Amino acid sequence: MKETCEKQAPSAGSSQRFVVFEFYANFMRYVIISVRADGIISVDKQNQMTRSAETGGGFARDLEQFLSAKTILEDAQYILVFDTKDAVLIQQSVALTRPDWNAEITVSELENIVRHGVWKLFQRDRSLAAKLLGVNELQLRLADIDVAQLKLDGHRVISPVGFRSHVVDCLLRATFIRSEPWQEILNLLSADKIMSVTERTGFWAGYAAALVKDEALFLEIGERQTIVYSLVGGAVTYRDTVQWGSGGMFAGVVAPFGLPVTVASALIDRYAAGQCSDAVANQIERALEAEFSVLMHTIEAHRNRRGLPVFVHSVTALPALLNHDRLLKRLGVSGNYTILTDENPAGSRGLVVQYNRSVPRGGLIPSYDTALALVRRVCAGSHESLVGKTARQRARWIAAQHDVVHS
Repeated sequence: MKETCEKQAPSAGSSQRFVVFEFYANFMRYVIISVRADGIISVDKQNQMTRSAETGGGFARDLEQFLSAKTILEDAQYILVFDTKDAVLIQQSVALTRPDWNAEITVSELENIVRHGVWKLFQRDRSLAAKLLGVNELQLRLADIDVAQLKLDGHRVISPVGFRSHVVDCLLRATFIRSEPWQEILNLLSADKIMSVTERTGFWAGYAAALVKDEALFLEIGERQTIVYSLVGGAVTYRDTVQWGSGGMFAGVVAPFGLPVTVASALIDRYAAGQCSDAVANQIERALEAEFSVLMHTIEAHRNRRGLPVFVHSVTALPALLNHDRLLKRLGVSGNYTILTDENPAGSRGLVVQYNRSVPRGGLIPSYDTALALVRRVCAGSHESLVGKTARQRARWIAAQHDVVHS
């Protein structure tokens, strides 16, 4: 993996181009995104295909079909986004005590701190990653790692260099994947051009965790299931999987109205935007009530009457209903959930998103928010610009040692 990336804005008249490969449970797609010198992020093109029925090596077959079509730009950089069944992202804090707490932290000491932190996380959490993926630890590889946050004696800092402290807390994001498909991917894509590897749900859970000081909940709503995570002190912990997804909501509207699912999706969008008459809105609410109440009462059960903040992400437009006053009143539950979209990670970075007219959007089309958020992260940088190089070097060293020990 490339040790550093071009964090700065492109020079005048030029642009950075990225190809984001997104693996879903049943299909995959690539999204071509350009970051222009004028601060515009342009979603230029997308294409998707049904995933191979094979497990593991299916990644390579799917990628080969895209690459053989010669539609991928040779000068582009790559970002890989996996499904929860294919990869695991663990975001946890590693605390390291300094022997000479009264001395100022130097750049070389910070690099050593990150090295020890990465090794400690790898040793501590790889068994959990293997369990979640259903493989032996020997079949696991650390595909990517970076530093999400740094704290000195409990206080968050941008750079610890020049400060004194007893304890340095490194909040690390580590992405694990099965060994065989990962090696096959590296045989197809140049490692130096892979800028980021992540798992979709873990990425958004980690993003939400960085927004809260105390405790919160995060929900990733998929087509068939919803995954619940607990967020505490920047760390992300799996909590529950509920067998309910956005597909049930669309099906609930399809049945009583007798509409094709695409039309039902458009109708839900109009309802969420307040563009339906009262008569139609009442019919939609009756159709949604049974399905949607499952999700809402799941949230309240995990809140456990503590009023915890709730962050929600979904690949469809479903979250628009989570703060819909009329629907929530009908269900008898409270709202005020933070919906994570492609607009949230932009912050004050001043990057405006534009879509090519040929790029499909809305309804049942998976959103482009994960691809956009990752491109922003790669371009803008954060702690990675200071210590990310060291962390990634350490990740590759750990992977190499793992091969030597178990070969």
